[in-house]
Amino acid sequence: MINTTAYSCEHCAAAGNAWCPLAGMCAVAPLPSSIMMAGDAGVCPQSAWVDGQGSSTCPAVSPGVDPLYEMNRWVFQQINVESVWAQGINGTGVQINVVDGGTFHTHDDLVDKFDATASCKGSAMTSSLDHGTTTAAIAVAAANDKCSRGIAFEATFSKCPFTGTTSAEQLTFDLVRNMISSNSWGIDPCSSLSGRRRQLQSSSACPFASTSASSSRPSPCTSSSCPTDWTTATTSACDTVISSFCQSSANYEANTECASWTHLWMACQFTHLSNSELILLQQGVMTGRSGKGVVYVFASGNENTAGEDVNHEQYLHSRWTITVGAVDKLGQHSYYSTVGSSLFVSAPGGDTAAHTNNWFVASPDGGCKERGQGTSYATPVVSGVVALILQANPALTYRDVQGVIASTTQKNDPTEGGWITNAAGFKHNIKYGFGLIDAAAAVAAAETWTLWGAEQRIEAMSPVGSTIVPHDGTALAVSLTVPSTGAFSATEWVEMYINLDHSSRGHLQLLLTSPSGTQSVLIPGPRPETTNPTVEGCSAATDTCPYANDGTCDNPQYCAGDMSCDYNDCLATNWVGASNSGNSIYNPLFNWKMTTLRAWGESPVGTWTLTITDMKLGDTPTNSNLISWNLFIYGH
Repeated sequence: MINTTAYSCEHCAAAGNAWCPLAGMCAVAPLPSSIMMAGDAGVCPQSAWVDGQGSSTCPAVSPGVDPLYEMNRWVFQQINVESVWAQGINGTGVQINVVDGGTFHTHDDLVDKFDATASCKGSAMTSSLDHGTTTAAIAVAAANDKCSRGIAFEATFSKCPFTGTTSAEQLTFDLVRNMISSNSWGIDPCSSLSGRRRQLQSSSACPFASTSASSSRPSPCTSSSCPTDWTTATTSACDTVISSFCQSSANYEANTECASWTHLWMACQFTHLSNSELILLQQGVMTGRSGKGVVYVFASGNENTAGEDVNHEQYLHSRWTITVGAVDKLGQHSYYSTVGSSLFVSAPGGDTAAHTNNWFVASPDGGCKERGQGTSYATPVVSGVVALILQANPALTYRDVQGVIASTTQKNDPTEGGWITNAAGFKHNIKYGFGLIDAAAAVAAAETWTLWGAEQRIEAMSPVGSTIVPHDGTALAVSLTVPSTGAFSATEWVEMYINLDHSSRGHLQLLLTSPSGTQSVLIPGPRPETTNPTVEGCSAATDTCPYANDGTCDNPQYCAGDMSCDYNDCLATNWVGASNSGNSIYNPLFNWKMTTLRAWGESPVGTWTLTITDMKLGDTPTNSNLISWNLFIYGH
């Protein structure tokens, strides 16, 4: 528990000390940048300090404001939320379901907001409360004299802890009262292991930077354990140097080559949602909020330095979820935040490698505590902003909420080289998604938003065959064409389903190019993933539905298993189940799924090209085969 009175400019200056507002730092005198952490130096130039000697004054703070308001003000200012509160938009009438390890709901910041009725059974106090209390407080903590307010400080919340609840309860409990599902958790597709050897380099030059960002972890380029000619094999001693060097977050961020060596310390198994999990999410978006849909918000994960991508993990590449990355106080990529072509948006998450102070919120001991960093903390920021959006316009569907956010984000870190602007004018960066959430712009857009109407889908299917995927580094390019007949005008999500026979699919880079020329690296490669999963999905020939061909579409009501889809009957109804049972769950035959947002707003009409390149040469004894690939393109 901390003494909240000490964390303010007024208190600091009254003692004759200097205060840096964005860093929340108090010092005897303004600190030179040379002794500050890099991020703190960026937000605390000498001109930013309030010196406590009368030559400058503290930033204005409303009377009676929360005692730790100033410590989190960097968040409020970064997402432009203070002007929204001034309009009286604060989350009133909106409820967020916090899916987490547990929440100390009797804290003064939370007790009057807790909805026990809409909480999963077994939501009594648990022993693991820190994480869930923090995420709930960031989203909805009250504006009072205790700690610091949440983004939607008049919203209410319910909770579904992991312990004692099922996936069905966590995702679909009380779809009337729970409007937003905030999920600061994930199922990591990668795990640590002992070292392996990597392929030879194609160039003799050292592929790493010669200067290390960490003095205790020297560059492999200057290590006597590593070769001078990198076309020769690395020794186990050199592998150890590389592993140590690349597991430094600063080195990993600065050296793109590190991602190609993650096999030295990680092993992965890429995952996608099962049909039973898809049914739960679909139930939420189709029936929640009286048919407008629960808004599912998920953390992208903290595994960037393990080489992970949001297309590697289940819930993170679903069109029914908003996946959130993290930035620091400068609006720059937090080193840990997982990236990818289906990352939707970013929000303040903190960065302990760059900043002394990050989050100050309610704690399970009844007091207030400093917290560190994580996409876990960026996620409830976005959940809170969604609450503001829904207060401003309750009629928005979950897809309209996505549209509002995609249209109103800030282009943070504008000089970062990963930004693209697609043919529809939308900007995207694999580190930031569409950009940094902007509460003021989102609320303004929501108030005048024209509803999109029903989601539409276009299917582009390749013939089933056997196309060789070269293992010598030569790229394979295959194409599908979407005709103009019956096409919608604006793409939202693109799902790609691949049936691939390959013993080490993590070695591949998969690049999808839209008809307008927008490129999405769906899978970056090489990554330490060596599975060759069995084929799932459904077709007329493989359909096992016991009610198939009876003239009624029995999917999803009865037949929605991996190989059971009532194919012919549901194809005839455009994949809409009978008796208002909802859209059918249907996947083509596949063993690998991925998605992209980068064609958002573009026309789907024209030629889509998939380029597959083996990024790890010389280790696959035979060529592999692409059996089929299919695109499901969603839009309006």
